[in-house]
Amino acid sequence: MPVVLDPDAAAVSKAFQDAGRPACETLTAPEARASYAQARFATNPEPPELARVASLSIPASHGAIAARFHRPKEPRRPGGLSPALVLFHGGGRVTGAWLKGLG
Repeated sequence: MPVVLDPDAAAVSKAFQDAGRPACETLTAPEARASYAQARFATNPEPPELARVASLSIPASHGAIAARFHRPKEPRRPGGLSPALVLFHGGGRVTGAWLKGLG
């Protein structure tokens, strides 16, 4: 089955491509932070209103993995379906999270 990118995610990807920004891995940490700050408008659209947020614990061989589940109030597709995003944070927090006070 072909993978179809969610229209909002596709728009963000296109905005980054159209902006011609350098790849994060080619920049120093201060340069990457500045580039991220300049591009935040494209990556942080207004979030949907949420009906539910739940913390989860996913069992793994090395111990539990903390996770969070967000359910939007209004589904994006007929039949109550919404796109899913699974984000695996690789660590480091060089750019991004510190700008939102999460780091």
